[in-house]
Amino acid sequence: MYLGTQNSLAATNRTYQDLQSQITSQNQQIDDYKQTVGELSNSDRLANFAKAHGLTVINGNIKRVTDK
Repeated sequence: MYLGTQNSLAATNRTYQDLQSQITSQNQQIDDYKQTVGELSNSDRLANFAKAHGLTVINGNIKRVTDK
């Protein structure tokens, strides 16, 4: 009985460690996505995109653009 309980505990511990590893991996991926969003939403990048597509920025708000 003792060995069975110890084996079960070891299996549970491995499962826990696997889940912790997956959580760490997912958190890293989330951080990478946040960084990508920050880079893609950079105001200079968006202003250049707007200019390249014939759009203008209104009141410094890159999210409000109109056709020229």
